[in-house]
Amino acid sequence: MVRRRRRYRSVTIFRLFLIAMTGVVILFGYRLVSGKLKTSFDTAQTMHLAEDIYTMGRIYDRSGEEISPDASSFAEILGADINKTKGDKKYLCSNAPWLYGTENELTLKTLGKTLKSHSNKRTGGDVKTTFDQKIQEHLEETAKAKGYKRQYIVVSNYKTGEILGMYSNANAGSCLSDVYSPGSAIKPLFLSAALTASPELKDYTYDCVDDNYQNIAIHCAGHHRHGLCDYKRGTALSCNKYFLGMLDQMDKTEKQKMLKTLRKIGVDNSHTFSQLRFSDPTFTGGDDSERQLYFSVLGQGNCKISPFFLNAATGMLFNGGTMTEPHWILEKRVNGQWEEVTTEKKEYKMCSKEVAGQVVEAMTEVTAYGTGRSAAMPEYGMAGKTGTAEIEDKYHALSGTNTVWWTGGLTSEDTPYAITVCLDDVMPQEADSGTAAAYAKEIMEYVVSTR
Repeated sequence: MVRRRRRYRSVTIFRLFLIAMTGVVILFGYRLVSGKLKTSFDTAQTMHLAEDIYTMGRIYDRSGEEISPDASSFAEILGADINKTKGDKKYLCSNAPWLYGTENELTLKTLGKTLKSHSNKRTGGDVKTTFDQKIQEHLEETAKAKGYKRQYIVVSNYKTGEILGMYSNANAGSCLSDVYSPGSAIKPLFLSAALTASPELKDYTYDCVDDNYQNIAIHCAGHHRHGLCDYKRGTALSCNKYFLGMLDQMDKTEKQKMLKTLRKIGVDNSHTFSQLRFSDPTFTGGDDSERQLYFSVLGQGNCKISPFFLNAATGMLFNGGTMTEPHWILEKRVNGQWEEVTTEKKEYKMCSKEVAGQVVEAMTEVTAYGTGRSAAMPEYGMAGKTGTAEIEDKYHALSGTNTVWWTGGLTSEDTPYAITVCLDDVMPQEADSGTAAAYAKEIMEYVVSTR
């Protein structure tokens, strides 16, 4: 009797399983026929199913020079191998459906029709990108010559939002997706948000005379005593205590307005640009406690940003407080005709033109007499900000290595270019933020020579 009961129980379970599976199949069939599966499959995944039919089109740089899908300098950007990119929009090829012969995102429903109606291989359209192949190759050559473990370089036109060059070496990941603590490179963004929340802070001064701030041991780079600082001198010399003092001048409402101002351009917020995908930057990471705000102002703790986004945000300041949406595709060619890509490019306004001008003026002091003198290009008006972030190990102890930054741009009307350089996991004796600044100048001198 016991065995019979077990047998009947097994049969019942099996029948329930069959019923459940039948329901799943019916639901799948309904969603397939109705087209409701379209959000479940991205372009690259569905194209992978039809890879014997579709052939990718050609890719060109901004001047019309063809870019090889195997070009090592573009390895981070193209992702030409559909088996590797899998629809990840940090790669250009997974974000341009016309490269595979279709204007629309494919679904399993449309794919089924395609497989039936196309017995011959189909070649997609071509695209012209914003990239300058000479600049891109120069970035690779320079990075190889420098030899740092992890290097990231982004060059853009801050007026148009066009990315001219973006490179990370083999030991790094992606300028779009990798995020690091920015150190003092975050200070221009904090300053612009603080002056927006409380305009009278432009008159705030702090006397930096020792290594303590309100009985907290906080030192500036090199244990320097900067003396009396206003916002320009505080930025130029990267005085940590000046910026902590500025934070403490704000009441709770002003601090919330400051954080809201940062969110306008996507810091501690999420923006989706139409042509590319990137990791969201954070200032406090949702922790608005006083302790974390102190860390955030110094570009440590939960404060994280990608080289790509820091470049875009820096360009926003040089562009009068408005970020033109970054993009990397200019035109497409279908049936032999070049057509401008009409994807709407939004603008993100973070601060007024007046505030942006004040911050850029302070960044100009950085190259005039401050921490970024090695980036100075007087004939083009190079301005910017250095940054050094101490790296913690998995136990939150200092590892002894740093992430060093330069982010800035040219104020000359004819050369509206922004550049960001990030060197990660370097020893203090190997490279500092001044090294990153000199690196940026070297790259920018080449960029202006190609215009």
